[in-house]
Amino acid sequence: MSKTPFEKSQNSDDELLAEYKFDAQKAKPNRFVQETLSYQAWVDEIRILVDEGIASLEHSEGIDGDTFVNQLLTDLQEIKES
Repeated sequence: MSKTPFEKSQNSDDELLAEYKFDAQKAKPNRFVQETLSYQAWVDEIRILVDEGIASLEHSEGIDGDTFVNQLLTDLQEIKES
């Protein structure tokens, strides 16, 4: 019985090369860039809302925690859908 589960390939095309030459100019554009930028913009908007909420709590009595969380979730959903 062989110690390796696969037979050695006789085709040199299947072998790994010691070095690969990569030309970045020939590479396809990253298809996830726009999605990443959109997500980052969303995170930045949420960060601003959270900072505004914290600032308002420091200058007033605040609101009920459940009310705040429900309003925040509603705002987040609206921003995400737009």
